[in-house]
Amino acid sequence: MDEDETCDKAKRLLKNYRRLRRIAGRKLTVLQSPAMTGMPHSQSIDNNNEHRIQERLIAEEEVPEILRAVASLDEVSQIIINEQYIRDNISNVEMAYELHMAKSTFDRTKKDAIIMFAESFNYEELMVFN
Repeated sequence: MDEDETCDKAKRLLKNYRRLRRIAGRKLTVLQSPAMTGMPHSQSIDNNNEHRIQERLIAEEEVPEILRAVASLDEVSQIIINEQYIRDNISNVEMAYELHMAKSTFDRTKKDAIIMFAESFNYEELMVFN
């Protein structure tokens, strides 16, 4: 397994958590029907409403799966991921201090936590192999 690539892929997902949560909570009623103005215009190749519905449905599946994967981790890993990605996104230095760890120990522990998250996440494959 390529640990660095796996961590990068999992971090990208975790950094998107709050955005996904907002999308999952978006009401479909805010979607608008096309306006018929009678004026000629070029046709959009992409159906924006369809894209937004699809985006919301994916987010509704991913958000609980992220939380489930985090809940399956050991206590220290849960704390790290919850504090840095799910909640307030505090810095590595602050997190290391709160956990009474040296910065280098924290960095390795965080990487391990992210890899365990990638292994636990079932919605899409986050693990990268050489």
